Amino acid sequence: MFKRHLLTEQPIIRAMTRSPTIGGVAYTYWGMMFLISVSAIVIFKSFTWFFILLVLLYLVGRAISRYDVLFMDIVLTKLSECPSTQNDDYWGCKSYEPW
Repeated sequence: MFKRHLLTEQPIIRAMTRSPTIGGVAYTYWGMMFLISVSAIVIFKSFTWFFILLVLLYLVGRAISRYDVLFMDIVLTKLSECPSTQNDDYWGCKSYEPW
């Protein structure tokens, strides 16, 4: 009675639902990468290390982003919301129960 139409993927919908990136790398990773590179200027007192670290970190982030663009958000959530417990090694997981 009713005929279903096949759904087609529109480019505008695909573009609007992607996570925001700068040069193919997530915003949070870009900020971390930039802070590490700026720290290299202070530590090594040379701008060449800034560019070397920036390019190396960008290439690593770009390679990881090919598999999952939100990898940095996953890492930050894991670190902020899943603290380590004292009995991690004993149970093999996060357990908040006493011994």
